Amino acid sequence: MTVLNRFRDTDKYPRKLREKFATFIGLADERALFLKKEEMDRCGWHGNIDDFPNASEEEYEFKDGTVKDGIMFKTPRLIILRGGHKSDPTFLEKSEKDPLTKRDKSTIMGFYEDAKYLWDNWKQENAGGKEAAPFKVRRIMLVYLVDKNGKQAHSKPIVLSLGGGAQKNFVEKYSQFLEQLESSYAKATGDTNAEGFGEKMCASVIWTPTFGVTKFGGYNAKVLNPNKWVEPTPETIADFWPKKDEDIDNYENIYECFPVEAYGKNFFKQMQEEVGINALAPGVDISAAPVLPAADDLGKRSVETGELVGGLT
Repeated sequence: MTVLNRFRDTDKYPRKLREKFATFIGLADERALFLKKEEMDRCGWHGNIDDFPNASEEEYEFKDGTVKDGIMFKTPRLIILRGGHKSDPTFLEKSEKDPLTKRDKSTIMGFYEDAKYLWDNWKQENAGGKEAAPFKVRRIMLVYLVDKNGKQAHSKPIVLSLGGGAQKNFVEKYSQFLEQLESSYAKATGDTNAEGFGEKMCASVIWTPTFGVTKFGGYNAKVLNPNKWVEPTPETIADFWPKKDEDIDNYENIYECFPVEAYGKNFFKQMQEEVGINALAPGVDISAAPVLPAADDLGKRSVETGELVGGLT
C-alpha cells in the first residue's frame, strides 16, 4: 500500500469537475471533430488512437494562421452525457464586430427560450432585408470518447460546442439513432412499453457517427453533419452500452451531477478568457434552465432554429 491508496475513498475525498474543460472543435472542411494536443492534456487523455475508426494524428491550420497538433476524429465513438437531446437547454448567441479590434466576436445572450425575443425583434425590424441575422443557437454537450467496450479514453469529460446548422443536424441525427436503438431494444427484449428511453438510460449509450457536410440556411453555408452511423439491430443491441456495470455507473453519476446549466457558466467564462468568444452578456443568469417537455415529436419545428412552430402550448 502507498500513500495514494488513502485517496481512493471518494466519500472522504470527494471529486469535483474542474472549472476548465477540454473542448472538441467541429471542422466542416475536415468532416471531423478535432481534439487539440493541449485539450488532450486537459482531459487526461490515455486512450489509444488505434481504438477509433478513421482517427489520425494531424496538424491543422486555423483561419487566423495558428497551427495546432491533435487528433482528427472522422468517426468518433461517443457517449453523450448531457446536451444532445432536443429538450436540453440551448443558448442564443449574437455575433458582431468588436469596435476596438474590428474582429468578429460572439456573446451569449442567455438561454434560447429566455432570449429568443431578441431574434424575433431583429426579424421584424429587418423584414425584407438581405442582411444575415446576427443570431444563432449554441448547444454545449458533455461527452466522452470511448473504446469498443465503452471504456472512457480520457479521465475528464469533454465539451462539444456546436452552433447553428451544425448543432441542429447533430441533435436530429442523434435523435434518429436513439429511435433506432429503442426499436431494436424492444425487439430484443420483448419490451412493449411504447415510451422512449429516459435521458439517464441514454447517458451511457454509445453512438459512432461518421461526419460529412450539408448546406444550411439561406446562404447555403456548409456545416458539419452526421450522415451515417453504426446502426443497432436486435442481435447487436448490447454493443451499444459499455460492457461493465461500473462504467455505466460512472457515466450515470456524472450525468446526475452535471446538468447543462452546471457546466455552462464555467465553459462560457473559459471561452471568454482563453479564446475571446462566447462571453456571457452582462446580467445574464444561466444558473436555472427553462423547463422544456422531453418528448421529441411535439410538432413541426423551424428549419432555421429547430424550435417548435407556434411555440409550446
